[in-house]
Amino acid sequence: MRKAALSFGFLELLGAMATMLERECTQLPGTSHPDAALQLTHAASKLCSDMARDPAQLIMPLQTNFAQEDG
Repeated sequence: MRKAALSFGFLELLGAMATMLERECTQLPGTSHPDAALQLTHAASKLCSDMARDPAQLIMPLQTNFAQEDG
C-alpha cells in the first residue's frame, strides 16, 4: 500500500495508515501477543518518518525477543 500511495502521490495515506495502526494498538485485547503492540507502534512510527517516502526503502518488522521465541 505504501508504494502504491507513493506512486500515485497520495502521501496523506501514509499518515492515515499510521493513525490507524496506532488506534489498533490501543484497541488490542489483554490476551493479544506481547509483540503485537510493539510491531504496530513500530510500523506507525516508520510510516511517519522521512524514509517512508522513499519507495526503495523497506519497512521491516522490529526484531524482538518475542519474535525469536516463536520461530
